[in-house]
Amino acid sequence: MVSSPSQCKTIICGVQGTPADESLVHYGASLAKALCARLHLIHCHEPQTGYWFPPIAGAEVLEVISEMSKNSESAMQSHLEHLIERFATKASYELLQGPPATQLVEKAKEKEACMILVGAREGDHRFIPPVFSVPLSLFNQSPIPVMVVREGTTSFWRDEGLKVLVADDLTPGGEKAVAFAESLLSKASAPSQLELLHVNPLTEELFLSGLNSALASARQSPLQGLDAKAALQAMHQEFEKALSKRLHGGDLKAKIHIRSGKVEEELSMVADQLGVDLIVFGRHKGLHRNPFYFGRVPFASAFRLGIPFAVVP
Repeated sequence: MVSSPSQCKTIICGVQGTPADESLVHYGASLAKALCARLHLIHCHEPQTGYWFPPIAGAEVLEVISEMSKNSESAMQSHLEHLIERFATKASYELLQGPPATQLVEKAKEKEACMILVGAREGDHRFIPPVFSVPLSLFNQSPIPVMVVREGTTSFWRDEGLKVLVADDLTPGGEKAVAFAESLLSKASAPSQLELLHVNPLTEELFLSGLNSALASARQSPLQGLDAKAALQAMHQEFEKALSKRLHGGDLKAKIHIRSGKVEEELSMVADQLGVDLIVFGRHKGLHRNPFYFGRVPFASAFRLGIPFAVVP
């Protein structure tokens, strides 16, 4: 399976059957064109189980359910054909049965896809999955990047270039996220910008408090006159050196941002100040193995940003 956008041949697009599909397919067609890839639309229907019907009405109910299923499939087929005709004339589509996350991942493997696109509707920032008909498990199962497109976002490229922000937590997952962003931007037709952000959760107050707590545990006296600001600046300089080593040079413009504070707050602030078009997170096994986190960023916070984002495994 191909995971580099620069070698991309197929992009899988998970369609929900809602108005948000228009933004998703429009965006996907723009991305596929930029990467010289083929867009393959998929709608997954997961049969509902657990319903009980009176035995006397069993045959009639089953017949009604079968007819409803046929009508639903026909309507979805028409919906997909309409999307292709309007936004992606070179795209193909497929209707599948089963759990959406599993079906999308299996189809991505079969098609040797480089990316999976899914859509999110306005208000899809709740902490309880699934929030956009594709469960959170998709991010944990997928061996390739998963990109989430918010309703209303219609084009991948801007005439003045693309600005991508990587939330790098200095883990192997963050390194893969940087490589993905660089590969993506290498296909840009206009000068583009890569922004790297690392947020140090330590503030001056937390730094001093933690240090003195450690000294107290070791039965040593608290430090007096320590310049916490200078200590943090030295720490941030080391972070910047580590991030700069992840860049592969070339003509791509890149800038590094080091902040202190709460990760989600700083991420939101930087993304807003820079006016980025896409945020990239790395997924990793380590400090945060909780599936509700992308690196150190809470899943819900990523949705609240309202900006398309990609999660790189």
